Amino acid sequence: MGLTILRSPLREQQLGADHPSVAISLWNIAALYLSMGRLEDAKPIITRAVQIFEQRLGSDHPYTVGARQWWQKIHGGAAE
Repeated sequence: MGLTILRSPLREQQLGADHPSVAISLWNIAALYLSMGRLEDAKPIITRAVQIFEQRLGSDHPYTVGARQWWQKIHGGAAE
């Protein structure tokens, strides 16, 4: 777990904070937190991933759609 969490800041330094690869790492971290039952920790992370995907890839991109579905799952089906 620790290596995955540390990897995101390194990716941000290498690629920039709004790079889609950073969003993928964030999505993975949110999924990890969710699998551990740490819902409140997952919420802001998946929110940031969705924002990056929307800004960089557009709202119809498969990554954006998938991350948004996770966002809705984590937030109890609420619309963003």
